[in-house]
Amino acid sequence: MPEHWNDPDTPTGITFRHATTPDDLAACYDVIAALRPVLRSAEDWIERALRQMERIARDTECEKLVRDTAVSNTDAQRFYRRAGFENIALGLMKSLGK
Repeated sequence: MPEHWNDPDTPTGITFRHATTPDDLAACYDVIAALRPVLRSAEDWIERALRQMERIARDTECEKLVRDTAVSNTDAQRFYRRAGFENIALGLMKSLGK
């Protein structure tokens, strides 16, 4: 499934996309909280989503769960470390203009 998609039956101007970062998940919190009143906070929702992702990975016999985040996104890095992730790589990029 593409990262972004539009459903022809959806009102114009609405785009759906996967929530793939803690910030994305936090942005979904108001809707999720309406559906799941047991959630206490956006952080609670994010932690539950990450645990579910880990369960799915284990159930499908994945050996690793890998996340990446921008070097500048220290909140996400802190969140993932608290969730048991460890730093294993440093990504480098060179902008080519445009």
